[in-house]
Amino acid sequence: MGGDFAAQPQAPGFQSGTANFGDGSSSTTSLGSNGVTSQYSASPWEQSSRQWDQNQISQNQPGINTFDPATQQEFQDIAGAQRDNAMQQFQNEYQPQYQSMLNNINNRFGGLNNSALNDTMNTLSKNENASLAGIANDYEGNLQNIQNNALQQRYNYLNYLNGGLNNLNQDAYKAMGISNQDSQMGNSFNQGIYGTQAGMYNTGVSAGAQEYAANCKLIGQLAGGGSCGGGGGGGDASDAAAC
Repeated sequence: MGGDFAAQPQAPGFQSGTANFGDGSSSTTSLGSNGVTSQYSASPWEQSSRQWDQNQISQNQPGINTFDPATQQEFQDIAGAQRDNAMQQFQNEYQPQYQSMLNNINNRFGGLNNSALNDTMNTLSKNENASLAGIANDYEGNLQNIQNNALQQRYNYLNYLNGGLNNLNQDAYKAMGISNQDSQMGNSFNQGIYGTQAGMYNTGVSAGAQEYAANCKLIGQLAGGGSCGGGGGGGDASDAAAC
């Protein structure tokens, strides 16, 4: 009869979540003394890659803007070779033309005794010297460009290493997000079941209480018109007490 109810459902505990990946990495979300946390376990390859990137950064970053004497000498040799090649190319192009002009003058005028021609040749000579001086002056600019390019390569390499670490971190965050989502789904599912069971339990309690009250009323009436627990009207007190 009324009052015989199923056991009251207990609120569910925290549902942890775990995500395992094909490369051997995994992530687990759990409830601890510090609250809900997600723990990522990297694969052997990830651990090795992260260690290599960090070692390379430690080795290259401190002296990134400094070149040792051997490297500086290498830069100077490169800039010097560029200067020498430019001068040689200029001479290879200029000297045949200059010699051809001298031969033409000798053939036409028999030498350089003409003052106007002397002035022209002097001007050509000055232009040659100016061109060679310009090439020599380019040495410093070329040397600076070589150094700047080397620095840029160093910065590019560090950016590459940091980018690799960032990708590994992003993969870890994504993995922890998956285990956290798995945990949330499990907790939501369990809470839904608990809510349904609690609702059924409360409905059962309410229906049982109504049935119990009705039975008590009936017993009271049979006992003499009293209500449950009453015994009024001369009814049997033991019957009423049975309520």
